[in-house]
Amino acid sequence: MTAAGGSYEGALGVRCEATAQFLLRPGERSGAGPYAGLGLAFVGGEGARGAGYLTALLGVESAPAARAGWYGELGLGGGVRVAVGRRFRHFPPGW
Repeated sequence: MTAAGGSYEGALGVRCEATAQFLLRPGERSGAGPYAGLGLAFVGGEGARGAGYLTALLGVESAPAARAGWYGELGLGGGVRVAVGRRFRHFPPGW
């Protein structure tokens, strides 16, 4: 799930999105792992009618099974979304 704020038709706006992602190589501790996802998003703003969208995304992340790594993704649904960042994970003991 993600939430973001910004401008929507010149007013304060919000975008809330939930996706289900499928990792092609979830157990890799090194190298890049591609993934894809589908989901739903809602975009709305103060004084403006909101809209719902079906979303799709493609991405790649470094070391999917490691505790930390970078990621980059491209998403479609109500516009184009590009994201680049760093992920941190906590795994239960024994994983």
